[in-house]
Amino acid sequence: MTKNTAFDFDALDLATLSDKPFEFELEHPGTGEGLGVFVSVVGAESETFQQYLRAAGDALRRKEFEAQRKGKPEEPLLLADEEETGLRAIAACVKGWRTVNGGGSDPVILIAGQRHEFSADNVLVLLRKFRWVRWQLNKATGTLGNYLGNSPAASASSPKPSSS
Repeated sequence: MTKNTAFDFDALDLATLSDKPFEFELEHPGTGEGLGVFVSVVGAESETFQQYLRAAGDALRRKEFEAQRKGKPEEPLLLADEEETGLRAIAACVKGWRTVNGGGSDPVILIAGQRHEFSADNVLVLLRKFRWVRWQLNKATGTLGNYLGNSPAASASSPKPSSS
C-alpha cells in the first residue's frame, strides 16, 4: 500500500541531523568491552565537519597558489602532514567526553594518570597517542545510522515496494 503523501527529503537532511552529537562508549580494542569513557561526536555529513574540510582544503589551495605566484616549485605533501590533517578532521567532530565511575560522571579522561578536561588540544593529544581511539571515532562519525535516530522519519516504517 502506498502513502498518499510524497516523501519530504528534509526528513533526511543529513547535514542537519549529523550536526546533533551522537554519544558512544569507547571499547577496549581487544575485547570490545566498554571502558566507561563516552565521547560525543558529530557526523561526517554534518555542516561542522564540512566546514572543517572546506577550510583545510582552502588553506592548501592558498598555499599552492602563493607558491605558484612566487614562482616556487610545488612542495610535496608529506605523509606526516597528511596524517595531521586527518587527525584534525576527526578532532573537529569531537564535541565532548565524559567518564563514568562509581555511578557519577566526570568530564575528564585519564592519560598516563593525568587528568585531561575536554579541549581541542586534548582531543589531539588523545588521537595522536592512541590510534585505536582514532578508528573508533572515525567509525562513529561515518556511520549514518548513528544520526538518523535524530530524524522524525526514523520512527516511520519504510514503504514496501509496489508489486504492480
